[in-house]
Amino acid sequence: MSDPTPALHDQFPELLARLPPGLDLDALALETKAIQRRREVVDGAGLLRIALARGPGGLSLRQTAAWAALRGIAELSNPGVKYRLNQAAGFL
Repeated sequence: MSDPTPALHDQFPELLARLPPGLDLDALALETKAIQRRREVVDGAGLLRIALARGPGGLSLRQTAAWAALRGIAELSNPGVKYRLNQAAGFL
């Protein structure tokens, strides 16, 4: 399998540009309770990036946690990634 991390980082602005105009990821994350307290994951875009890294990006929980930390998105443990993504079902 090739390394997915360059695509996960480089293509995210293009993905955001394809979302419906006026979609507020932060408001949606708060409304769906995907983000309840802004501690580790501080915004909807960060949560979306983590979900894309884990799901279509093919990263394991451990890889997702490390990738998010390296990118400055969030400092999460492996179980923390799983918990956040479980909480984000309505958001996603």
